Amino acid sequence: MSSTFHYKVLLSSSSFSIAKDYGWTLSSLATRAVLSPVATTVKPASPLQPSPLTPARYTSLVSTQDMAAWKDWIQLLVWIIGIAGVLGGLYKAAYEIRENRKQRLAELKWKRANAAKELVDDIHKDERALHAVHMLDWCTDKEGQEYEIAPGHKVTITYDQVLQALGKNKGEPKDQKDAFIRDSFDWFFFRVDRIEHYIRRDLTEFEDVQAVFTVYAEQIGKHKPIYEDFLDFHKYSLAKCFFARCPEYKNPPKS
Repeated sequence: MSSTFHYKVLLSSSSFSIAKDYGWTLSSLATRAVLSPVATTVKPASPLQPSPLTPARYTSLVSTQDMAAWKDWIQLLVWIIGIAGVLGGLYKAAYEIRENRKQRLAELKWKRANAAKELVDDIHKDERALHAVHMLDWCTDKEGQEYEIAPGHKVTITYDQVLQALGKNKGEPKDQKDAFIRDSFDWFFFRVDRIEHYIRRDLTEFEDVQAVFTVYAEQIGKHKPIYEDFLDFHKYSLAKCFFARCPEYKNPPKS
């Protein structure tokens, strides 16, 4: 028997008795015994046969390459997501800035319109300036309107008398009526002068008050020399510039 292998002979009492019945000897049993080899060494593979480890190595190499490729794709995906996040953040910031700017512009526009309303209201709240507005409103009335030029003293004033009083503004008023007319237009043009000041300070806009003064600018433009002389005398240069903005003042319709 070789030293490389050992044999197991399964001899139970039953199998031995069966062997005895058939006339087998112990030596024949050994010959017919089922061999159970237990390998202690591994037979080297033939050089012509591929090594059984070769597929494993190839599989391992491909897996490493796949893992590297997956890693690159994941890193690229992370970069794309990061860039998309940055772009989204920039867009959101730009959108918020744009909306905030719109809101501020809307608030500024509302404040300017409100300032224009208050400036126009100041004219109507000032009784002296309001008299001048009333005289311009009734300029076509040949009979004139009645005004209380002093407590308990009412007189009728026509628009022709208004032009005569304003045309002589450099001298002393000839009567209480002339003084009343000059004083009324003095306060009216003072208010207009303040409106132009607000416009130049960007606290209001000309468009917010233009419609209110269209009729007055037209009537003043028809008698431009008289009114400009009055404005120059009282140094209401801003009021003069205000009416110069009005197309009706520059090119008044012919009477």
